[in-house]
Amino acid sequence: MADFYAPPKTVVGASDAQTEQIVASIYGAVDEKIQFCSIAAAEMVKYVDNVWHANKVAFGNEIGRLCKSLDIDSHEVMNILVTDTKLNLSPYYLKPGFAFGGSCLPKEVRAVAHLAEAQNVDLPLIQSLGVTNQRHIAEAARIVEQLGVKRVGFLGVTFKPATDDLRESPTLELMAMLSARGRTLSVYDPNLRFNDNLKGQIAYVRHACPSQANVMDNLQAMCAADAKSLTAECDVVVVSHATDEFRAAIAARRPGLPVVDLARLYKILPEGDDSYQGIAW
Repeated sequence: MADFYAPPKTVVGASDAQTEQIVASIYGAVDEKIQFCSIAAAEMVKYVDNVWHANKVAFGNEIGRLCKSLDIDSHEVMNILVTDTKLNLSPYYLKPGFAFGGSCLPKEVRAVAHLAEAQNVDLPLIQSLGVTNQRHIAEAARIVEQLGVKRVGFLGVTFKPATDDLRESPTLELMAMLSARGRTLSVYDPNLRFNDNLKGQIAYVRHACPSQANVMDNLQAMCAADAKSLTAECDVVVVSHATDEFRAAIAARRPGLPVVDLARLYKILPEGDDSYQGIAW
């Protein structure tokens, strides 16, 4: 009863405004901020809520098993984890998008998986994170390949906007996949400046990710002068960064030029544009 009168949210799936109003009149006494959506979305919210809770339980238990093997108090660790409401307990990282990358997440996932293996502790959830991340990159490659085009242009190469960091950028792995399958690549990223710092990163990526060596060797030659030049010379545009510059470039592209959006450029998706599709929307 206490939960009923203090709900974290009230979701109503309805197919018409009249039904929304009727149900809202019933639940309005306990929740003034009812969230309305389609019936299918409401059903999926229920599934996702409980799968997410199960995921949290499984994650906490895996951390517990690993901590126990190392004689660390797991509750001390997790009590600290949940004090971070900016990233750990927040909407951050929960919106579907492209694969994770950068200098931290992939390295730490591998480190924990390696530590668990060394301790002979089985952590199937954590140990599968790299696998599911790679599957997401492979899905992006499948979407591009099914278009049957030759020239693929990328808006954004670094692992996230406003950085020149190429380390473990999932876009580079996608580029390597498509290049190995005969696609011609071009790129535009305003963060790329081929100075000594970037050259050092390129050398690092060549060493750390041999599958991307060919892309690294040709990255500078692939670069277009600007977004307009890139969209003019390719058969499909893959967008990796959700920036105003790239939104403008997509809006100004020639009619019918396909777009594969890995970054969710728009909160409200374009209607009636069959040439646009996202990685997970």
